[in-house]
Amino acid sequence: MKKLINNLLFLLLIPPFAFAHPIEDFAEVSASYVGTCIGINYLKQTQCPKISTVDSQECINQANTLVHPKYRSIFKLELDKQIPIIKREIPPYIAKGFDKTEQIYKNKDSACISYGTALLTMKNEKLGELKRISNGWIQNEK
Repeated sequence: MKKLINNLLFLLLIPPFAFAHPIEDFAEVSASYVGTCIGINYLKQTQCPKISTVDSQECINQANTLVHPKYRSIFKLELDKQIPIIKREIPPYIAKGFDKTEQIYKNKDSACISYGTALLTMKNEKLGELKRISNGWIQNEK
C-alpha cells in the first residue's frame, strides 16, 4: 500500500513557486502545502464528493502561524500573491493524477479513496515539514 501511495504521490507534481527571500524553503513548502489543500477540495468538487476535505483558508492560516515572526509580513504578502497562481495551476495536476489513478483501479470509488488518501498524506507530510522548519528557527534562536 505504501508503494502505491508513493507512486500516486509521484503522479501529483506540485509545481515550485519562486519566492525571492531568505525563507525560500519555507515558502516553497508552504505553497505545496496550500496547493495540496486546494487540490483536495478540487478533487472533492469535481470527482469525489464523498472524500474528506480540508479548509484551504485554515491551511493558509497554519502556514502563516508557523512562519518565523520576523518574516511573517513579507511571507504573507508573497503567499497572497501566489494563492491565485496556485488555484489556477493545481486543478490540471489533480485531474491528471486522478485520471491515472482511475485507470489503475478501473473503479471511480476506489480511485477516490486512494487518491484522496494520498493527497491527505501529502498534506500532512508538508505540514510536518513546515513544523520542522519552524522548530529549526526556534532552536536557532536559543
